[in-house]
Amino acid sequence: MKSEAVAKHRAAILRPLLELEKKGDPIGRAIGDAAWELGLSKSYTWKLYRRLKENDARSVALQPGRRGPKPGKGRLAPDVERIISTTLSRYYLVRERLDLSRFDAAPLIAFIATKEMNYGNETNG
Repeated sequence: MKSEAVAKHRAAILRPLLELEKKGDPIGRAIGDAAWELGLSKSYTWKLYRRLKENDARSVALQPGRRGPKPGKGRLAPDVERIISTTLSRYYLVRERLDLSRFDAAPLIAFIATKEMNYGNETNG
């Protein structure tokens, strides 16, 4: 379901509870029934009910929100973020230098020596 359709469905179930509360009737049991019908927990249904009540019974208030951290909201302070970024780029995001200390040059030297000894002795097919 689209978020608007979800919000309208939730509002259709929760609006009658606003009327019950206006009459002075207890709504605890009705919240439990609404939670079962919506497939939500009672605590979340209470939260939706309060949002609907605070927003003059408009269904827009009941649209499902995005979960998790909001876009653009960092969890770290900007100066900490800058220190981490600088450290990563300085020490970890650098190209490795070629380490020739582990390079065994003996096969290369033997190959070059063989080529030099055979230079001029090659026969063309």
